[in-house]
Amino acid sequence: IDKALSGVEKLGNPWGKKQADRLNWQKRYNIPDFLVESEYYLFSCCTETYAEENSPLAQSTPALAQLMSMAEISFGTRGDKQVCCGDIAKNSGDKELTRTNSDKNFALFDHIGNKKIVTTSPHCYAALQDKIDAQSKNIDVVHSVSLLDKLIKENKLTPLKKLNHTVTYHDPCYLGRHQKIFDEPRNILQSIPGLKLIEMQNHKTRSLCCGGGGGGVFNPAAMSPENSRIRLDEAISTGAELLVTSCPYCLHMFEKTINGHNLMNNIKVIDLSELLLKSMEVSSKQEISEEKETVHA
Repeated sequence: IDKALSGVEKLGNPWGKKQADRLNWQKRYNIPDFLVESEYYLFSCCTETYAEENSPLAQSTPALAQLMSMAEISFGTRGDKQVCCGDIAKNSGDKELTRTNSDKNFALFDHIGNKKIVTTSPHCYAALQDKIDAQSKNIDVVHSVSLLDKLIKENKLTPLKKLNHTVTYHDPCYLGRHQKIFDEPRNILQSIPGLKLIEMQNHKTRSLCCGGGGGGVFNPAAMSPENSRIRLDEAISTGAELLVTSCPYCLHMFEKTINGHNLMNNIKVIDLSELLLKSMEVSSKQEISEEKETVHA
């Protein structure tokens, strides 16, 4: 935890990475700079920003960005200026560091004239909302699942590609019990053709923690099987092929445990934004390829 807090204080992120690497991440996924005319500021969580490129963690915000582009919503980010939301500092009781980081981010929002923020992280969402409430800021912050559910209902996004998967959904603590966002992610899953949702015994208000909250994601001891392994065993018992969630911490904890316990053939973890994008990606090239496979079969 001390190392993570030091990283937040000195480098603006709990992973001890260079600020320039956040800009590299933005360029890698072609996420545009925030402009005066942009509707949403895309707030990326440090955990996904500094994840390895091939990790499920690295795909959630780029997937959200593609979905927003499909819905013709203007957005952007500022990888050179944004710092940690302050969640780790807040949960560790470091009020001064929490305030310092919040002030830096909101000075950025004020400077660029931003009034709307969207993030894939429930922890970023909560930290930003706390600051907005505390200072009566005229800024709206929304979690990605709420925005995507809204876009589907408004017919701005229409999942068309059939995904023949059995899935189960893990309610992140900060999105579910803390924010009461239970229906929106399930609405999205139910909108995807071919998808079968099976609930775990402990879901919604009874959902089990992945073990990453409260600084657990930065604590090597928390990477032991306890919380995340118990939850994975429950997910595997449903017979689901995919464990879907909407939180970088949950993705991080489950991915580490799956790899650490050789569970890759039992279940895979995926962010809800990425799964939705897969159902939106129906190109003529893909359709032609599928037709050829059918003919040869």
